[in-house]
Amino acid sequence: MASTSRRLPAPMDCPEAIYQLMLDCWQKERTHRPTFASIVKTLDKLIKCPETLRKIAQNRAANPLAPDAPDMTQFASVGEWLQSLKMGRYAEGFERGGITTMDAVVQLTVKELTALGVTLVGHQKKIMNSVQAMRAQISANLSEGFLV
Repeated sequence: MASTSRRLPAPMDCPEAIYQLMLDCWQKERTHRPTFASIVKTLDKLIKCPETLRKIAQNRAANPLAPDAPDMTQFASVGEWLQSLKMGRYAEGFERGGITTMDAVVQLTVKELTALGVTLVGHQKKIMNSVQAMRAQISANLSEGFLV
């Protein structure tokens, strides 16, 4: 981690699963980092399932306004949105924390994610990337205006 608290980009041709593990290990709080046993278990799973290593990590965020980008504003519930991100494990924490509408989701900050129980940097990044995509899409929809 650089002194500016920025995370290093993924190494060239690094599988996304390995980069995700790296991000988890770079947690600022030592207690939020995976244990050595957990790292070994994760690596063992990756070795046994090599197809998970085919997807290469991308350093540039995708353009949320591209025509082929998923419409992040169309989710009916917070749970549905979290499931789409494969982050459904956090649905209960979001509900307990009062994040029960997509309007509340759009206002989320990283600090709030931590309070909701999302402590792994990679998971925070994935959720916040989606939140930022929603914000961009909402802003674009509002700026288009309405023709009468």
